[in-house]
Amino acid sequence: MEIENNKDKSTARLSTSPVKPSNLYFDDDSDLDLELLDSLLKLLQSLLRSESVECDVTKYESLFRKDSGRRIFVHMLHQSLVLRQDQNVVLAKIPFQQILSLITLALTEMHISNPADYISAKALMECSTSIIWTTKEKKKHVNHMIKDYINQHVIWQNLNFWEEYFWDKTSQSFSTVKSKPIEEQITFMAKLLKDFGRNMIGWGNLPLETLSLFLTDMAKKNGLPQNSINTILEEFKMLHKEPK
Repeated sequence: MEIENNKDKSTARLSTSPVKPSNLYFDDDSDLDLELLDSLLKLLQSLLRSESVECDVTKYESLFRKDSGRRIFVHMLHQSLVLRQDQNVVLAKIPFQQILSLITLALTEMHISNPADYISAKALMECSTSIIWTTKEKKKHVNHMIKDYINQHVIWQNLNFWEEYFWDKTSQSFSTVKSKPIEEQITFMAKLLKDFGRNMIGWGNLPLETLSLFLTDMAKKNGLPQNSINTILEEFKMLHKEPK
């Protein structure tokens, strides 16, 4: 059984270069404002140090209207978090809100039919669980993640996004068992699908029926037998009922 990855993987991926605007990916015809990019990078670095900075984030709208501008912003955020080497970045309220405003602005300008924006959206998903603002409620500390404020965005209601994400997340993992007996491949793929379905819960407020149809489609595309599909769906339905 082979993963049927018929997605075009020639789309530009996030760079692993240092966080410098001059090193980031640009389209050949890009006319992005380098001074504005430098300003955005400095702002992000200050906010991730939990510094309160007066800034009207709408000044970056012209950057975020361009696909390359959105991609560069996401790269800046992603790489800045990687370089910190912290599992979670706990911020004061104002820096947290300003980063949330920047992310919301970028999401607002994304196009749900643009595969390049799927790449940026995936990276934002991964970043959104590590940026935290903590409050004290009833003598208990409560963590608020960026995810809590963006998880209903329309891009996460798009099944094309989730299919792209599925191939991206599973193709490398599956390569470790593709030479194994078919029974092991089926077991491995079934686990991948269950884990992926678990991760879909809480994003886009997709109904159970839609999620089940998506998992069924992915299972069939990967050649899973009907009994394995039924088991995946039964376990997923139970999982979907659990408190989130």
